[in-house]
Amino acid sequence: MNALLRWGACCLSLCLGLGTAIASVDCNEPSTPEARNSDSSAGRQYLGQGISLYETRKLELAEKALQASLFAGLTDGRERSTAHKYLAFIYCTNREWTRCDTAFNAAFDARPSFTLEAYELQNTPWRDAYAKAYSQRGAKCGRSLASFSNSQGSSPGNSNALTFSLNSTVITAITPLLAVAGYPTPSLDPTSPMALGVRRPMRSENNILLRVSPWAHVTLNGKRVGVTPPLTELKLPPGSHNIELSNPGFDTVRKTLKVKPDQPITITHDFDAR
Repeated sequence: MNALLRWGACCLSLCLGLGTAIASVDCNEPSTPEARNSDSSAGRQYLGQGISLYETRKLELAEKALQASLFAGLTDGRERSTAHKYLAFIYCTNREWTRCDTAFNAAFDARPSFTLEAYELQNTPWRDAYAKAYSQRGAKCGRSLASFSNSQGSSPGNSNALTFSLNSTVITAITPLLAVAGYPTPSLDPTSPMALGVRRPMRSENNILLRVSPWAHVTLNGKRVGVTPPLTELKLPPGSHNIELSNPGFDTVRKTLKVKPDQPITITHDFDAR
């Protein structure tokens, strides 16, 4: 009898220990500086190119670039989850539901706290696939899906800036490239897979030069304008402007630019330099 009680107590202790271990999962995965070296730079370049191609609605090329980023090697879980996220967006947009499910599951495998923002779930073909993967893998570390339900009731006027039409299917992702007055839309040569590394002479009409490694989302005065590279230069009117450079796994870089006539500004930042 005593042996049975001891065995039961042992089982209970193991269960409690397992529950404590599960409950104490660190959902804020730290970046791994030691893994950020030249071996994964090609993967990060392909990731930046894939996101840029996705934003410009070149889904077939974006898929190839994102897959190349994973094959080339992304050592950071945040970057891997980002690549899988955009692949899921592409697969669901193309109605490849099984591949979409697999990509979302891979995103959660790479980063247990992976979540989509509310605007990324407004009127999208991947909402159900994400909800299924979230309920199976991500609920322990993420927000409740109930917090996203209100986004479905948003008025159409509020979501216009976040949506675009492709093949008669309304989809959303991160804010598309914006054709803002004074902010020219960057050109992209999709036939050059390593176009990210090409540095061209600055055009005379532009006065802001971006030199960012390996890549970053560029937000100007609160509006997303593209990914650098391939976006490497801008033209801004004289005055004060706020620019942000963001890359998953790193602190966002924020700068205030004081633009003066005939005085170009070069912004240089290496996210890998710590």
